[in-house]
Amino acid sequence: LAKDGVLGIMKNDPDMADSEVTVDYLIDNVFVVGSVDEVAQKLNDLKGEIGDFGTLLAMGHEWDPYEAWHGSMSMLKNEVMPKVA
Repeated sequence: LAKDGVLGIMKNDPDMADSEVTVDYLIDNVFVVGSVDEVAQKLNDLKGEIGDFGTLLAMGHEWDPYEAWHGSMSMLKNEVMPKVA
C-alpha cells in the first residue's frame, strides 16, 4: 500500500506512522470483515456513528475462485443486510 501511495487513506490519524498500519489495524479499523453477526454489528455501529446510508460499496479484486466471491456477496445480501436496522 505504501509503495502505491494509498496508505494514507487507510489511517484514522494522518500523523500515525506507516508501520502502525498492520493487517490487524486494517481489520479493526478499516475493513468490515467477520462472521455474519460481526459484519452486521459493524455496519450497525457505523450507521449509529454517521446515520443512514443508502449504498454499501463492496470492493474486491482478488476473488478466486468465483464461488467464494459469489458466496460472500450472497451472504452479505441475504444474511447480513436484513440484520442492519
